[in-house]
Amino acid sequence: MRRSALLFAPIALVACGTPLVAGQQPVVGARSVVVAPASAAQMVFRSTHEAQDRDLAAEPVALEALVRRLAGEGRLEAGVRVFPVEAVRQPKAYAGPRVATGVPVVGRLLADDLSGARSPLAYATVEALGSGNKVVAATTTDAAGNFSLDIDPKFQRIGLTLSYRLANQFWDIEKYRWEGAPFTAGSGVDLGEIGLVRGTANAEAACIHEIGVRYVETFQREGVSLAFWKARIGITWPGSADYYSFGQVNMTRAKQWDVNGHEMGHAISDQGLNMRFGGGQHYIDRCYDETIAFSEGVASYLSLAVSVPSDAPNASFEFMVPRRAPLRYENVPDEKDPEHPDAPAVCRGPGNEWRAGAAMWDLYDRHADGTDQVAISFSTIWSAMAKGNGKPAIRSVLDAYKLVSEKVDPVVRSGMIGAAAQNFIIFKP
Repeated sequence: MRRSALLFAPIALVACGTPLVAGQQPVVGARSVVVAPASAAQMVFRSTHEAQDRDLAAEPVALEALVRRLAGEGRLEAGVRVFPVEAVRQPKAYAGPRVATGVPVVGRLLADDLSGARSPLAYATVEALGSGNKVVAATTTDAAGNFSLDIDPKFQRIGLTLSYRLANQFWDIEKYRWEGAPFTAGSGVDLGEIGLVRGTANAEAACIHEIGVRYVETFQREGVSLAFWKARIGITWPGSADYYSFGQVNMTRAKQWDVNGHEMGHAISDQGLNMRFGGGQHYIDRCYDETIAFSEGVASYLSLAVSVPSDAPNASFEFMVPRRAPLRYENVPDEKDPEHPDAPAVCRGPGNEWRAGAAMWDLYDRHADGTDQVAISFSTIWSAMAKGNGKPAIRSVLDAYKLVSEKVDPVVRSGMIGAAAQNFIIFKP
């Protein structure tokens, strides 16, 4: 969309096959994100909402084979599967500044990202474990994968291990952790670069974690406070299917970034947006209840917003709904899709989740396309729909449009009519 009255913050992207967002490269002018470690005391999000997304993902993977691979790669300890890490750069004596009262233990955590490149593993929980696996210090990695622990001097001469979890205050890929070789802190140690072992099934969990990082950094970049994200989202992988249920996200394939972003979008919108959820089975090209269509559509919009450039000329999903992939959101096909001539017609109107999601994307994106000539900032769209806005809960994409229209000037408001019409939705401000 061309810019109209409201401007976006700059976006930094890494083009490596699969769309990537800030996190692999620094974002100019962005503040660092402060993410706390996961802890047993952290409240886990619970909800009464459920979204069954059987039409959005491929048939479940051969779970038995994946589970066997995971079991063969690590030991089971108190219901948690524990995997080894590998040394990418060897440890050495700590040589940095001493600004803390304890003993410094530092290092950098790496994993293969969704593009297959070795990259920093941001916002993972790092714990120093002593006798009996007692946690003696904890922190999270920063956006560059670095961590720094301040060890109480009373533990400097005893054997310690570092434990890594793909978890933090916002989400937890449950029942997994990774650990390194035993060490002693001495007067301080730089453990070097540590990586999840390449080519293993367990290392693929980092691709799920990356989607959470994309969400955090998108909200940060777009100036949306993370205060709404009050409770940690549990993630089950491998799940029996891809769906969101009662505060828990279930995922089958670690690398299907679009489907996993959609499921995380359900969990995040559940916590942050003033909306109703629909229930039951749904299909991307059919019309049904407008509430289901919006709750599904907004999850897809969020998945796009965190993983696809806002100026993409043909924003689409790679894995979602294999029978119609690539699933185009910038250019939703009309009644018949020439790329999939045997597919059913795409229903028109706000009762279709594909068009509802595309209508939300067309408010936000920056690619000029047909009658859609408006671009509204992510933060404006979010704040219009956020919990605590004092408005009735959203039941349709038309309700969402009405709320956003109240946040923008008359020129942009008029442009929203075209964005809706681009998706065969009639909006009257």
